[in-house]
Amino acid sequence: MRAKSRGLPRLTLLAVAAVVAIAAVAGVLRSGGDGDSASTRVGPRAQGDLTCRPTGRPRATLLLFHPGGFATGTARDFSKECQLFARHGYLAVSVDYSHTLARGVRDAESRARKLAAAAHHHQRPVFAYGISAGGTFAATLAARDEVDAAFAFAGVYDIAKWADGNKAFIRSIGATPAQLVRLSPVNLPLRRPAPLLIVHNQHDIVAPYDAAFRMARRSGRFALHTLRRPVNGYAAHIPHPIAPALAFFKLHRRAP
Repeated sequence: MRAKSRGLPRLTLLAVAAVVAIAAVAGVLRSGGDGDSASTRVGPRAQGDLTCRPTGRPRATLLLFHPGGFATGTARDFSKECQLFARHGYLAVSVDYSHTLARGVRDAESRARKLAAAAHHHQRPVFAYGISAGGTFAATLAARDEVDAAFAFAGVYDIAKWADGNKAFIRSIGATPAQLVRLSPVNLPLRRPAPLLIVHNQHDIVAPYDAAFRMARRSGRFALHTLRRPVNGYAAHIPHPIAPALAFFKLHRRAP
């Protein structure tokens, strides 16, 4: 969606998108799956991350990546999701990734490797869950086989096309056009990618559906679930897909 010269500048549109994403996160969450109603313990922040621990032995470790257009947001934006997944038995870690794109990718990878080492030592898997820009990081971890499975909702899989050549925005996330291409999940080399479930609204006005479709076709281990209603796009992505994520992760909870 390219901004006209008489309309809002592209950067403003992206900022609006980020606000919409964060507002959506604050919406009512609907749970599902096979969890219980036990209370959870929210741990202190380590390097800005937010950790939510289940009351019993974790079924799996889950990295959460919040939305925000790569330029806004913190781990605390996913505090409800973090606690909700913990109530379902997951050791949930909401990652406070950098708003510099390349560094944000490195943050995601380093957290995944550290948490995977600990999780696999205890014979439990590690998963990733992300919405919008956070979905981009979740998909990246699946493409690079840094997690055992990932769930991405309304993600941005072709960052270069999505940024639309807006120099101010590209500078704001500390990137170059070449980096946008190289770091886009649709362009990442695939060797042994992890299972990835992509959920996307066909009428998304912020994160283009075409890129989700292209991403899903890259590997037989990637799947796309298309939402066709409602038709008013990204802002209608409520409630957040906790239940389908839990069902998907349950399929991959076998010890790695």
